Amino acid sequence: MKKVKGLKGGDVKRIATFSFVLFFLLFFTGCATITSLILPKPPREKTAEELAAGGMTYLRKGDYYKSAEAFQQIKDRYPFSQYSLLAALKLADIHYHRKEYEEAISAYQEFEKLHPTNEALPYVTYQIGMSYFRQMLGVDRDQAATKNALNEFHRLLNTYPDSPYVIEAKEKIRQCRERLAEHELYVGRFYLRTEQYQAALNRLRRLVSDYPETSAREKALALIKQCEGKLGAGVS
Repeated sequence: MKKVKGLKGGDVKRIATFSFVLFFLLFFTGCATITSLILPKPPREKTAEELAAGGMTYLRKGDYYKSAEAFQQIKDRYPFSQYSLLAALKLADIHYHRKEYEEAISAYQEFEKLHPTNEALPYVTYQIGMSYFRQMLGVDRDQAATKNALNEFHRLLNTYPDSPYVIEAKEKIRQCRERLAEHELYVGRFYLRTEQYQAALNRLRRLVSDYPETSAREKALALIKQCEGKLGAGVS
């Protein structure tokens, strides 16, 4: 290799090294630029406010899957933000809308336990009652859900007598009591039909005593006379 006039051997080596390093940097900078043009940038992480807005939009549209996904991300990523309470409440609502009533009850009760002074508690109590109400069975079946619903609606009236849910809760109480009275009437008729007159009489009298305002009362009174007639005639 011919030496450049005026340059020493060491200078030539340094120039060659510098040229190689410059080429290396330019080459990989170019590769990085090309790569950035080819590969999309990772999406920006949404804020809690953006996730909440999206979750509410999906909820209004009835897209419960995407709505739940957005609110769950708030709970996971922003547990201490002002939107975490909204997320917890709306996840419970989503269970309710999906007719996952037991899951809804657990979620509402968890919210009530963790936030005992929150302004949404009248709504939460009403929704717990409605979750039981939606599980009520026919008059010929077990009435545990009806009784639980009745208890929750009474709790709402006693604890939050000025809440906007009182009127609806009173109507649900009326419906629950009608259902329970009809159940007692069903059982009383069964005992009467199977000639268990004393058991029928006891059940029907309980109906008249416990649910005097219901439409089943008059039917029960008529059946009570039949039972008393059978028992008075010495039929056991």
